[in-house]
Amino acid sequence: MRPEPSSMQGMQQSKPGPVRSSDSLIRKSAGVLIGLGLLAWLLSQVDLEDITNMIAQTDLRWFAVGCLAYLVSSLFRAYRFVQLTHSPLERISDMAVVVVAMSLANQILPARLGELSYVYLARRTQGLPVGHGLASLLFARLFDLLAIGLLYLLGALFLLGHLPSENLVYIWATAGTTALVVVIMAALATRSASLCGVVTDLLERPLLARLPGRSRYVRLVKNIERNLGWGGGSVRQGNLLLTSLAVWLSTFGMQFFVLLSLNVSVTFWHTVI
Repeated sequence: MRPEPSSMQGMQQSKPGPVRSSDSLIRKSAGVLIGLGLLAWLLSQVDLEDITNMIAQTDLRWFAVGCLAYLVSSLFRAYRFVQLTHSPLERISDMAVVVVAMSLANQILPARLGELSYVYLARRTQGLPVGHGLASLLFARLFDLLAIGLLYLLGALFLLGHLPSENLVYIWATAGTTALVVVIMAALATRSASLCGVVTDLLERPLLARLPGRSRYVRLVKNIERNLGWGGGSVRQGNLLLTSLAVWLSTFGMQFFVLLSLNVSVTFWHTVI
């Protein structure tokens, strides 16, 4: 008895299933092998005996507190990306995985190319468009600069009487850079259309007519433009700044506790400076 045409079609449609699962297995295996290869390369760059001796002399209690501070810092970073992308708070655990993976990629890849792993992973795991990912990453880094500048100035204020006079140059430079970051953020939030319009006009010039994928770049810039002018008013921006300050207070705290675990005599504000 011959099967019905509809049954034949169902059988034909079900065949690609094992192929897809096989492809997924190959991709996962390749990812594991690449990760093991990178780990082996990193271990080959260090002296294991020196690391063993350093660990033997480490105060594990302070080191554990430093690890906890790093975990807190990662959670604050994840919460900030949840804020920037308007994602539901329930996704903070998924975003924390993305943040940790980006941090690892930054340690391995040169010139902070690991930053782009956030855009890729956020798209794969959160369904975040590339333009939205790039815009949120840009604002996260600007908030980082703003928070670091403010904490540096605050630390310099606490240690003003103990810093060499040459440090005044760095203090004024930091104050100027922090003010410039505020101006850039305000311009991106309020003038994103005109700023991105300049880039779009450049891409649409006849000189770049043969640029491969030009139309894709134009769409990407327009997508970024739609996401640069984030809303929520001063209250939301204030929350993002407070979150960024929490990110860097816990990050500097992690470094401070690790230094204490290595018996380095230093204060918290010295660590910040």
